[in-house]
Amino acid sequence: MFGKIFLKEWRENILIFSLAILFMAALIVLNLSNQIELTLYSSSMFLMLFLPISALLIGSGGFYSEFKDNAWIYLFSRPIKKEKIWIFKYISLLSILLAIFLIFFLVRHFLPGLDEILKDIDFPSEFSGLLSLSIYFVVPILAFTISFSISLLYDKQFVIFFVSALIGTGLALLFRKYIEFLWLTYFYTKDFKIFYLFIAVSFIAASILTFIKSDFSQMGKKIFRFSKYVVLFLGLSFFLGTVWITKGKIFSADKGFYHYSSHKHQGDVYLSSFRHGIFRFDSRQDKIEKLSKKSRFSDFGFSVRNGKIAFIEYVKGRKGWQHDLWIMNTDGSDEKALIESHKKESPFHNLYLRSCILSPEGNRVAFITSPESRRSEKKFPILWWMNTDGSGLKSQSLDFLPNRYSPYSSSRLELIAWPALEDYLILSFEEKSSGPISFYKIVKVDLEQGAYQVLVENVLGPYQIWVSPKHNSLALGFRDKLDNKEIIAVLNLKTLEIKEIFKADFLKKLGGIKWDQNGDKIAFVREKELWVYHLAENRAKKIIQWNYNYETRFDWASDGHKFVLIEPFYGEGHLTVLGEDFSEEKIIKIPFPIKGSVYVWGLDNKVLVKDYRRGPLWRVDLETEEWKKIN
Repeated sequence: MFGKIFLKEWRENILIFSLAILFMAALIVLNLSNQIELTLYSSSMFLMLFLPISALLIGSGGFYSEFKDNAWIYLFSRPIKKEKIWIFKYISLLSILLAIFLIFFLVRHFLPGLDEILKDIDFPSEFSGLLSLSIYFVVPILAFTISFSISLLYDKQFVIFFVSALIGTGLALLFRKYIEFLWLTYFYTKDFKIFYLFIAVSFIAASILTFIKSDFSQMGKKIFRFSKYVVLFLGLSFFLGTVWITKGKIFSADKGFYHYSSHKHQGDVYLSSFRHGIFRFDSRQDKIEKLSKKSRFSDFGFSVRNGKIAFIEYVKGRKGWQHDLWIMNTDGSDEKALIESHKKESPFHNLYLRSCILSPEGNRVAFITSPESRRSEKKFPILWWMNTDGSGLKSQSLDFLPNRYSPYSSSRLELIAWPALEDYLILSFEEKSSGPISFYKIVKVDLEQGAYQVLVENVLGPYQIWVSPKHNSLALGFRDKLDNKEIIAVLNLKTLEIKEIFKADFLKKLGGIKWDQNGDKIAFVREKELWVYHLAENRAKKIIQWNYNYETRFDWASDGHKFVLIEPFYGEGHLTVLGEDFSEEKIIKIPFPIKGSVYVWGLDNKVLVKDYRRGPLWRVDLETEEWKKIN
């Protein structure tokens, strides 16, 4: 019977499948003829319109022939369980949609350049930074499941089509608001697309139970039964989805907080939270305090210099998220907004603020704005700088674009240093690359003359760029493409001279660069080895080697006279303290279980430790070995 159902459904939907083949054939012709814009528009239409509409059409016709030919009595008289009939029809129709997906993936794989074109498709969501191309195939399957599930309720296919579209739109709006709520109240750690699976299963379960238990001669009762089941299962789905993506911790009393970035400044640690604002661990008073007066959604754009803090806040506006630039003292006083782009009267309205940095004296702040969209007339990003009292606003256009430029992607273009007694900035942006690895350029931008100079190319990403405490040098990892070597080097931001301090084969992982408090030494990881470079002595020395695959976290303490590191084994962990000559001084047991990677901040005679993303801060005194839970 399954074979008959399979052939019947394919025969009834062969027109939709044929249209998909013609659509992809046109895509191939446009791509091979180098019609990039037409290929982009055609791909967008195929993914955003054709696939969802086709999915709704295929699903809404699921039980149309049974209504049309009044074949319910014949169908249910067959010696086969009702649920199997439902499943056979679902699989048969779903195979048509999957066949279209398969052909598209084959075209995408073998068609030169199509992958790069697809990356330029704008995601129609303010959460586009979280979505990927896969969403365009998940949504049609969900749309198909919804329309097929309710196709047994009514005999008019066009009614089922439009009702399914309305239900899908309503669920999308509800889902978006709910995800936004979770985003603002709890930083979830798992992919939220699990919700799509739970929602699909809800409609499948409701439809199968209705199919089994309903009297098909009583349409009203059938619709009521289905509605009751689907509401029940959707409520359960949202509950399970919430537990899944938050790892169940949303119901825990001890949530801690997620931090995005940190700075050590004058013996204290400043933490930028993902949505709760900016915190400071006061080393002298041994406590953590929230500095910003309101909860800030400040995940990037965070600078601490000479008693001042500048940061960028997300603000919900009518057209989505906007960004405001704030300034305050390091004790949290005198907090004020310098730029409020969410306000309609602001000249920065609908511009995206990307990155900010304070001058060494703390009396000026620079930031970058990007266009509202790729199709904006203001195509290039703009560098701005002003006094921290709000006066003296100046700007210059940056006539280069990062690779895969997006206003949502803060790491594509970032201000990383403002050297003392200089009137130029150092920034990084991603180079254009056809491979899977992202490479960055380091650029010097003159604030007065408006000129810029590329200092280093082939840098291995934004997390391999570390500015010294005095902003006079950069430590960075980059690749020499000629001999395929990975290099760690120091760039002097005064003389602009670059000195290689370590070179290794490409497959040997380099990273984890950290300066000591005085800017005299650099620690970095090479594969499973920890190395230290002394600037004065111009030599690198291997300190420790390990055999495990987990990432080791480390930092300098006691003004560079001590070194601390954590072996990140799951379960019990230990903090190892090394002396000035890097010999082992002591091992301090960690009083809390390690569930993953951790962060380590070394201060004078104290060390802060925090679980990856969430969890409380812990402080340990290196002399007394006493641990204290800070929050």
